[in-house]
Amino acid sequence: MSLRSYVLAMARFSRDVRLFFLSQMLLGFAVFGGIYAVLLNLFLVRLGYGPEFVGLVNGLGLLMLAVFAIPSGGLEARFGARRLMILGLAVAAAGLTALPFGELLHDPWRGLWLIACNAIAQAGQVIYFVSATPFLSGATPPGERIHAFAMQTALWPLAGFFGSLAGGVLPSALAAATGTSMAAASPYRLAMWVGAGAVVLGTITLAATGRARPPEPATARADDRLPMLPIALIALAALLRVGGEGIARTFFNVYLDTALHAPTVLVGVLVATAQLVTTPFALVTPLLALRWGNPNVHAAGTVLLAVALLPLALAPHVAGAAAGFIAMSAMSGLARPTVTAYSMEIVAPRWRGLMSAGTSTAIGLSWGAAGIGGGYFAAAFGYGTVFLLGSGITLAGAVVFWAAFVRASRRQVTRGSDVATAGPASEFGGPSFRSGHERRS
Repeated sequence: MSLRSYVLAMARFSRDVRLFFLSQMLLGFAVFGGIYAVLLNLFLVRLGYGPEFVGLVNGLGLLMLAVFAIPSGGLEARFGARRLMILGLAVAAAGLTALPFGELLHDPWRGLWLIACNAIAQAGQVIYFVSATPFLSGATPPGERIHAFAMQTALWPLAGFFGSLAGGVLPSALAAATGTSMAAASPYRLAMWVGAGAVVLGTITLAATGRARPPEPATARADDRLPMLPIALIALAALLRVGGEGIARTFFNVYLDTALHAPTVLVGVLVATAQLVTTPFALVTPLLALRWGNPNVHAAGTVLLAVALLPLALAPHVAGAAAGFIAMSAMSGLARPTVTAYSMEIVAPRWRGLMSAGTSTAIGLSWGAAGIGGGYFAAAFGYGTVFLLGSGITLAGAVVFWAAFVRASRRQVTRGSDVATAGPASEFGGPSFRSGHERRS
């Protein structure tokens, strides 16, 4: 598999898939690894808040994943992925636009405003993402699905790279243009509105997609049961896997700013670099998955992600923190697309929305707990201890996934299970949890 293969695969994607990728890139530029990822916590610090409140804002916002994921999965089945994605981005844009106005308020209203606006933005994002995975799965044939998820994982941090650079440069440029100090919050507020504008553009991009007719409802059968076991196991593994990543992504910029006294421009460059290195690792995942299987690649990537967090915990220096954060981002590029594609393959299409919702709920609980608990834990014991705890939690996620899926698939092979039992995993590895009718159809 080569770069030419990806170019050809991209050319085969439909117009709607390309518009979907563009919307994800705009969201990545603005939020995930982009402008907001660099500036939100620094904005809160400039308003005079400490790690406890920073963690509270992030944690309560991320808990919206847990609150809205399951309802969003049900709404996606009822109204369709496209409508839910447009609604989600519109809600996210409203929250991101309103949040910086908190600078103009006074406590306690300021704190409540910041928490509420971030929660609204996060709620919109989870509505979008719960529908995004089934949308992309349904828009691509099985043979191209791992390519699509790898491309999605690659383009997102690539856009985040440019967003991170913008987040590092914009505050100083705006401070110079307005004659204000970098110690003030206003340059950060203005820069965050640039990110909010990108999400507005992403909403318009999604609205340009075609209005696909919703699929016909499936006829219920006795063997067409809800696959609770794989959904629960994938969710549990995800809850643990993203625990360490959530801690690192929430507190990395605050750690550099307040503990290591790194300038904002350097913070932006490091976050941007971390986003950039994710792209090549994501692009090689189809090759690795075809060679070793999605479950094996995901388990190995999760172990390496846990190891990558150790420099953050054990090397209290900008170089150590940078090495750990960049390596963690790279390993997430291996782990994320493999488990996303695998989770969509082991259940029937009608259950993909629920699988996505279950995983999003677990991620929301994990990141929410990481933000809320990590902030107080960092204030009491230091950032190094928090990062070390995150590494252990992520390693536990690798163990759970290995026991549930990698070990189980090897047992299937040892017992001589046939290709039909292996289901879709015959191409990418791992057991199938589809019913007998679903495997035959």
